[in-house]
Amino acid sequence: MYSCFLCYVGQGKTRLENIKYIKYILYVMTNAPIFYLANYCDAKALKYISINKLNPITYLSIVFVFILGYFLLGENIYLTDVIGSIIIIGFQLYNIYVPTTE
Repeated sequence: MYSCFLCYVGQGKTRLENIKYIKYILYVMTNAPIFYLANYCDAKALKYISINKLNPITYLSIVFVFILGYFLLGENIYLTDVIGSIIIIGFQLYNIYVPTTE
């Protein structure tokens, strides 16, 4: 891994370009354990609950990003965002209240 890192960084680039690539590689290396842990937790959760109950939870992140973007970043609200959020929340509520056959 380290030799691959040196080959990638030291290919005749200026010092500023090397710093940009080093930041990118460090970003990827620090996010890898986080993504691994998230996938591990998803796999463990599938042992205890069916996929149709677990899958809509992942789509709630779209709704949270929409809300945080509006309040924290002052982004505009579009009709398609509101309709999509309503569909996602509605599908989530449908999955919670409708019993599944297992």
